[in-house]
Formats: sequence, structure tokens, C-alpha cells
Amino acid sequence: MILVASLVGVWLASVSATPVAGGPSETREPPSGRYEIRSSDSYVGYRVYKLGMVPIRGQFGSVRGEIVVDPGRPERSRAEVTVSLASLESGKEERTETLLSEDFFHADRFPEMRFLSRRVRRNADGRWLVSGDLTIRGVTRTVTVPVEIRRGQGLEGPLVVFS
Repeated sequence: MILVASLVGVWLASVSATPVAGGPSETREPPSGRYEIRSSDSYVGYRVYKLGMVPIRGQFGSVRGEIVVDPGRPERSRAEVTVSLASLESGKEERTETLLSEDFFHADRFPEMRFLSRRVRRNADGRWLVSGDLTIRGVTRTVTVPVEIRRGQGLEGPLVVFS
């Protein structure tokens, strides 16, 4: 089973999980449990606009962490995601070097990005909201993201997607 999480439109992570029966469907009820993020099934990426018009995308190949889900008591749920900046793939070697330099990520001094949840709750319509600390380049900001949940069958078995 694979679980995918996205945070602030920048973070996406796949995690292994216990099987869930049934075909693809939208649901707001995730399976309870602890999910370890598998880097090989994960995607963490970004999109910026060059000159305000041309979309430039990139991704990070190394992500780790875990997500703990308790649907009955969302306040007991939590997420921790760590991304290695050295795993950046921007599509151009020069761009990658620039992004990892002191001018942007300063990866020599700050080799990882990290999200650590502080609060998980459900709003009035039952959707999950995850609030936590996003740290990039030693600067931490609190962010809150809504979570959409889909369940279905993947190539390796049952699939749960949080985005």
C-alpha cells in the first residue's frame, strides 16, 4: 500500500501502508496506522515561474519520514517529512548548482527541508487540515494545508493518496 501526502503544493511523499479493500473512490476516512515514507515511491517537487511566465519544475529524489493517522482522534495524528536538498534534480546542472548555492537553499549549511505537524484536525465539512512547521534554510514558518484523500488499487496493491 502506498500513501501520498502533499504539503503546501510543494511537498509530496509516498508511504507504505496496510491494505485497503475496494476500487478507486473519494473518501475522507483514511485507514488508521503508522506509515513510513519510502523514498522510492515519493515525489517532492516545486514549480516556479521564470520571468513570471515560464513554469520551471524540479524535484527532490530523497525523502523520508512518517505519518501517523488516527481517524477517530485526529488530534493524535501527526506527520514528519524530511527532504535532502542534495537530491535536487532541476533539469539543468547549472540551475541545480545555483539553487543549492548560498543564494537560494544554501545546502552546504542547511542540507535538509523539514515539515513537522503540530496540529491535525477536521473542519466542519469533514476535511482534514494539517498545521505544522515548515523549515527551509533554517527559517521556520507555520503552514496549514487541507488534505484530500483518495483510495484505490495500485500496481503493488491497495493505494491511499493524501494530497
